[in-house]
Amino acid sequence: MTKTKIEWCDYTFNPWIGCQPVSPACDNCYAERLCKRFGKDCFGTGKERIRTGAKNWEFPVKLNRKAGNKIYNHTADGFIRKDWGDDHKRLLASFRPKVFCGSMCDVFDNAVPDEWRKDLFRLIADTPYIDWLLLTKRIGNAPAMIEGAMSGYDSGFCGLPDNVWLGITVCNQQEAERDIPKLLDVPAKKHFLSMEPLLGPVDLEKALAWQSDVVGIDWVIVGGESGPNARPMHPDWVRRIRDDCEMFATPFFFKQWGEWYGMERIGKRAAGRMLDGRTWDEVPE
Repeated sequence: MTKTKIEWCDYTFNPWIGCQPVSPACDNCYAERLCKRFGKDCFGTGKERIRTGAKNWEFPVKLNRKAGNKIYNHTADGFIRKDWGDDHKRLLASFRPKVFCGSMCDVFDNAVPDEWRKDLFRLIADTPYIDWLLLTKRIGNAPAMIEGAMSGYDSGFCGLPDNVWLGITVCNQQEAERDIPKLLDVPAKKHFLSMEPLLGPVDLEKALAWQSDVVGIDWVIVGGESGPNARPMHPDWVRRIRDDCEMFATPFFFKQWGEWYGMERIGKRAAGRMLDGRTWDEVPE
């Protein structure tokens, strides 16, 4: 587990390493490049995933304890009161670290032993002061795998623990139409979309309009591709999504342009993350 430079979270945690491509977004996978650089052969069909070590698994427990202490220092019993003002609630929410799980794997990967997933969900349930951001390209696997992972765990949970934000990768319109309904069918504290790399125009108006007090898209993250074979992202694709989010008051986070700015390749650092003269760092409360 490490502190991360990813703008929309605080830490990354990888319970295991390895995956295989299931989407056009996987074509230039940074995680696979990184693993190959360090001599780890765990990406691809038939390749065994590598479980990370015990010390890595201990870090979230320590982080949870630290976050819990901060919250208890500002409350009588660790609970947020309904009559507290928004500023106080935001302060307490800021003490909860956002942990992206996993940047080098997929929690709902078929090639992962069920017992590993059970261990992960026990860890998540036992660290209630962490907001766990589970991002998957395999949302169709989620219901059965969640049920299997949480079965027999004496916690009162019938599904995901209530500190889980569940998200899917969406790189094009086809994935949006196929996977957003599946995402919203899985109860979670928050539902989010990671549209990185964005490889084509996506109309989110219908998906964002279909919301209720109980379920809906709570957050949209957009970013362009980086790396040696990065594909361009047209600015109008980003603006369309930003405008859809504004129409339905959905928090919008623009992560980066990637290697391309407009239709010119100028490099990730030079391209930056400004959209129409400002950064977009909205996060759901």
